[in-house]
Amino acid sequence: MNKNSTYLPNDVENMLRIYFKNNLKQLLSEVWEDIQLDQQFAHHAASSSSLHAKFIPNAVPSRDQLGHIHDSALQTAPYGIHTRDIASAVTSAVMHVLQMNYANNGAGMEQEIDLDIWKRRPINVNLSILYVDFMKLQTRGSSSIHKFIYFIVGVTDKGYREIIDICFAPKLDYPAWKEIFMNLRNRGLQKILIGVFHENNCIKEAFCSVYPYAAIQRSFTFMQKETLRKIEKHRQPEFVDDVKKIYQASTREDSIKNFKLFLNKWKSTAPTEMNQWEKQRSLLLTFYEFPDPIRCNLYNTNWMKQTISEFRSQFKLIPHQPASEPIEHTILRKVNEFNGRWSTRRLKGFKEASTTLRKMLNHYKE
Repeated sequence: MNKNSTYLPNDVENMLRIYFKNNLKQLLSEVWEDIQLDQQFAHHAASSSSLHAKFIPNAVPSRDQLGHIHDSALQTAPYGIHTRDIASAVTSAVMHVLQMNYANNGAGMEQEIDLDIWKRRPINVNLSILYVDFMKLQTRGSSSIHKFIYFIVGVTDKGYREIIDICFAPKLDYPAWKEIFMNLRNRGLQKILIGVFHENNCIKEAFCSVYPYAAIQRSFTFMQKETLRKIEKHRQPEFVDDVKKIYQASTREDSIKNFKLFLNKWKSTAPTEMNQWEKQRSLLLTFYEFPDPIRCNLYNTNWMKQTISEFRSQFKLIPHQPASEPIEHTILRKVNEFNGRWSTRRLKGFKEASTTLRKMLNHYKE
């Protein structure tokens, strides 16, 4: 923009320069901190046996490159450009640097990151809980295939989580799920106290064939979500409260009573869905067989839902991602990021219940 067309007094121009300079410094400082965290994670992940990857230092912009972005944007600040426009320009420039560097190093990354090796790494602990969840992803291209990404998450008796397997497929049937669970057993996972699944008979039957002595818990979160679609919006809070009365009852007997009241109340509104609730009742109430402090982690899988949401948000940046970066590699890096984060965080209630869960695992029949 021509300076003469938007003349500003020197004092105003200087004030604006100071304002934009401070905001840009803060913005670039945050960008640099994010990059530094990515570097630290990559160095940690490269030394971990769970990720067969090499950190590529040239794949992130240097402080000098960010400095050039700062100087270029600062020159345009006094001439009517809004802070958010400058922020957008900075973001685009940083993404461009990342894209170019990843493209230059993409071939080496493909050789280093091996999903098959990651999926074969040994599992040296037994699990109190096994979760299975998925997300749907539409791949780009002429075919536009809807690909499902399945996440298998294990929780130890101490409450530490880990994504132990991921699967990419349009749809998985019984033989595919049996192969997945057999692979877990062959990797060393011999004992699982309970599996938490959505309403999928293929998963249930395959899981029971490989781990016949494990219990099964249907997800209240999933059942509630599916049924809410049939409930009028103004009655949805009432429905949610009635579901809470089922799983928040102090005893199984009280829960069954509330369950019957729930079915009778909502059967006329959503008859098909209530039939499903009735069929799944025994599996929905399995959590009463486990210690009270961890029951909320069985009937409520909101934390898993939030995890899937984070993975899904990752692909909002796909347009900036170079073609040489396979989706599997992006997912694998995110998986290891979660595993690193979870390695020091316990799920609620496991500190109090870990002794009981250990005893249950010791008496488990293989």
